Amino acid sequence: MLALSCAGFAAAPASADPQTGTEGYVGLSLGYAGGGDDRVGLSPSGLVVGTLDNSGPLAGGLVGLRRQSGGLAYGIELEGLIADVSDSVASTGVAAQTTMTGTVGLRARLGLVRGATTFYVAAGPSQGWFDYSVSGAGIAIDRSFSRIGYSLGLGWERPLSDRLSLRGEYLYSNFGSETLSDPVSGATTKATPTYHRVGLALIGRF
Repeated sequence: MLALSCAGFAAAPASADPQTGTEGYVGLSLGYAGGGDDRVGLSPSGLVVGTLDNSGPLAGGLVGLRRQSGGLAYGIELEGLIADVSDSVASTGVAAQTTMTGTVGLRARLGLVRGATTFYVAAGPSQGWFDYSVSGAGIAIDRSFSRIGYSLGLGWERPLSDRLSLRGEYLYSNFGSETLSDPVSGATTKATPTYHRVGLALIGRF
């Protein structure tokens, strides 16, 4: 996906190359997440309901600071997204469902400038918001919670004009685990939200 996006652009004019120095930017981002792989097991019964393979769209905005020194670019960025990344699974009369409704991430970025294109890696803390339920066979777990985890990613950014650029990115996020319980039946399960995301962002520099 990223390679196709890169190939689709003609060479940017020399005036659109990022300049040496510090600049701020804002952007709009759109992406799709998948590969959640959240295994739903219940204690103390040992019942395995199945695996939630969460997927769905995300959209939002970002703001950041970037500095370039020669062929090295680095900076920090804050991104907020609304999301509908969800899945459901059922087995032996028990159903589980989860939805990630949003994220906020703070990431440091480090890149190499090659011509008009910057190739970068990014990493930092991320907070996600989740709805999670398991029901059936006398079990009623229904919780909303948030978790702080981490995100790691890589991508490219290429100018479209003097102030606009396009970015393509892959990001992996892991939010650890959250133990959820039903006080009536005594059943517990662990939510282990993760996802892989690909996306594009339109960046405006100032």
